Amino acid sequence: MSLKVKVFNADLNHYLSTPTAGLLFNPLTDVDSRFREHSEMVEFYKMCSQFFSPEFGIRYLSNFNLYPFQMSAVRAINIHKFPMLLFTRGGGKTIMLAICAIYHAIMNPGSRIIVISGTFRQSKLIFKEIERIFKNAPLLQQLAEKPPTFLNDHCHFQINGSSVIALPLGAGDKIRGERGHVIFVDEFDSINKEIFDIVIRGFGATQSDPWEKTRSILLRLKKLKSTPSAITDQIGSLDTILTSAEAGNKIVISGTAGMAMGPFYKLYSQYLKIIKNKISGNLKDYAEIIGADDIEEEVTVDHSQYCIITYTYKEIPIGMLDVEMIHNARATMSKMYFDMEYNCKFADDSAGFFKWRDIVEATAEPPNGFTAIAQGRAGSQYIMAIDPARTRDRFAVVIIELGNPSRVVYVWSSKNERYVESFKACRRFMRLFNVIAIGLDTGGGGLTIKDMFDQEEYMKPGDRPVVPHDFDETKGPLPEGAQKILYPFAFNPTWIEESNMLLQKNIEDKALMFPVENLIDSKDTKRFELMDSATDEIRKMKRELISIEITYSQSGAKRFNLKPPDIKSEPGEVVTHKDRYSALLMASYLASRLTKLEVFDPQAKRAEGYQDPGTLGGWLEDFHYDVAGDDDDTDL
Repeated sequence: MSLKVKVFNADLNHYLSTPTAGLLFNPLTDVDSRFREHSEMVEFYKMCSQFFSPEFGIRYLSNFNLYPFQMSAVRAINIHKFPMLLFTRGGGKTIMLAICAIYHAIMNPGSRIIVISGTFRQSKLIFKEIERIFKNAPLLQQLAEKPPTFLNDHCHFQINGSSVIALPLGAGDKIRGERGHVIFVDEFDSINKEIFDIVIRGFGATQSDPWEKTRSILLRLKKLKSTPSAITDQIGSLDTILTSAEAGNKIVISGTAGMAMGPFYKLYSQYLKIIKNKISGNLKDYAEIIGADDIEEEVTVDHSQYCIITYTYKEIPIGMLDVEMIHNARATMSKMYFDMEYNCKFADDSAGFFKWRDIVEATAEPPNGFTAIAQGRAGSQYIMAIDPARTRDRFAVVIIELGNPSRVVYVWSSKNERYVESFKACRRFMRLFNVIAIGLDTGGGGLTIKDMFDQEEYMKPGDRPVVPHDFDETKGPLPEGAQKILYPFAFNPTWIEESNMLLQKNIEDKALMFPVENLIDSKDTKRFELMDSATDEIRKMKRELISIEITYSQSGAKRFNLKPPDIKSEPGEVVTHKDRYSALLMASYLASRLTKLEVFDPQAKRAEGYQDPGTLGGWLEDFHYDVAGDDDDTDL
């Protein structure tokens, strides 16, 4: 018996209802010969332009086919100054942004296009699409000076005299002063609003040719009548002149829906008010509608420059998304999470057990907040929690730095990896961080990992056996040099409720803090990539947190469900586990229970082996492991 979930309306009318031949326009055959250019190259360039047929230009310049809905979105991006893309997961947003960046660079020689996101990894995804398009487009290869270049601190693509650049956002201080004519801001919900307002908006403040723009405005103003009444009569013309002079620069916002209190929703709401109320002119006159009372007199808005392009999974053409994957997502995700990812609905903060507002308030703020780290700090103690899995779920590791407050500093996960490879990563983390306690879920292969901690074949020189903290020496000798720092957890209902309540309290009280979501770039390529990856994993872990919902069994016991309660599980159905969340659950529990203990491993007391006599659980030479010096121990 299969799971019945209505996913797609299997209706082909959107393919069959195309315009009749009389309504279609073909730029190759339907242009009167009198209006054709003498030069074939000029004629081709004209046909490719956004004022003529961008569909033609994209198809033949990039050698790439877009769906009709994607082309309509590209057209909207071309003709609006402030477009916003709110797309379902898997809706082809990344490839569209790559196409738009390439197309604008070609059709506007000398322009500078900047691509930016919360993590440099996300910006690189757009650049990887640019690279993929470039490899299959002969015309692009002739127009470009060289293929797209991927560097540690930026990505760069030079074509037709224009530059497409991807930058790491960080705290904004390293890229302040950058300038661009078109700014693509992807996954907007992951970007700090203050950095966007102060730094990113400033990228597009300068025109591509400011001197010529100013000269053009002054020349046209000179032709207007100079009497006060005449100027009043012609104020509409003045607005037109200023609008046309500023038409070159734009900011493109894109992403999937997030929480209703997040930065994306706030900007989305402002755009929606401007568009629905057709706001034009002095924004101060619309202060009550906008919901702001601190608007300056000279701020003007034109609603025709704004647009919101939204496509849910139901509006994507049949064949683009994998139907079975949508079925699986609908069955294994909470309704709130599914609506955000696939229905483009911003979620109410009150829907889940863990409130997004509390998570945001427990997240460090740039520029002074702490970031994810790739190696432990001298004198600090760390707890590592492991939720092992290999195929159906993820093998997840969370590392917390003990303190007041404690800090989540590193998250790592893998899927479909051999246990040996995932366990090697755990051992590397122990060399890089002064780990004084290890939480381990004994289900899903946890007992195998527990045994591997005590086996010499999985150790490198300097590694020590790890055994349970309550190791009973009456049943057998303690291995030489062993660390009694392993805390196995059995996820029974009582412990699950207690640990969830404790994690919720730690987040609400800010006793457990999350790092800044935007990294500062580093000259150390390896270290930066590790930190960037960890930051992305932490962001995904937060999304898992807000998907947790409470239901009650018939006996009244609390259940912390990871799937919507209204979807019935069929026999044998596999439900995706939120592994990063589970690892955080164990790490938070250990951090709360063990911070008051002075000694975790009495046998490790060798004062000369530690920089700080109060720091136990790891050797100095391991703690200061050279991240850039050993690929085998740092390829996390």
